[in-house]
Amino acid sequence: MKKITAILCLTALLFLFASCSSKDSDADDTTIDDKLHQYQSTITSLENQILLLQQNQYVNDSEYQKKLAELTEQLNALKAETDTSADTAAGSSDNIAEISTGFKYIISDNKATITGYDGEDTQIVIPASVDGYRIVAIADGAFENTAVKSIIISDGIETVGWFAFNGCVKLRSVTIPSSVTSIGYSAFGATDSSLTIYCHSDSFALAYAKSYGLSYTVI
Repeated sequence: MKKITAILCLTALLFLFASCSSKDSDADDTTIDDKLHQYQSTITSLENQILLLQQNQYVNDSEYQKKLAELTEQLNALKAETDTSADTAAGSSDNIAEISTGFKYIISDNKATITGYDGEDTQIVIPASVDGYRIVAIADGAFENTAVKSIIISDGIETVGWFAFNGCVKLRSVTIPSSVTSIGYSAFGATDSSLTIYCHSDSFALAYAKSYGLSYTVI
């Protein structure tokens, strides 16, 4: 008798659980769009937190290198799509120019951004202006995997993009002015351990060098 009672109780509980699950399922169907929005918001928040942690902690292990390779591949793919879209929207490539010294740049809002370098010099000074336009930024991956050995960034430039000097294994010194207030993720990733950042006290570059464990000298 006890076994029968137990079975009946268990059956009742299972039925009750199934009913609740069914109701929950119906409720989920009506709020799935809201949940998707919540998920996307959460994902964005997590991505921002991860980026913040990466920018403030130097990690040098195999897992880091693996993730760095993945991010580089994704970023390059995004850059290619963005460049194509920008050219299409503009209707031509007239907004892309090249300095005689090998720098490539684009103009936006009457300000220039260095996008690449195909010159032969290995000791480079990135100028403060070009063709009358003030240079304000070095684009994502602009010098990535090039053979540059020394970089001097002129005062007035404000931004150094993601992976800007990533993979520059011969790079030994980078001079960064106080005007730079933003340096992207892994801007100096996969460079030689002898790389030294020359920067000013209380500058963003100094804080960046410290957070990534890069050698630095205050000038």
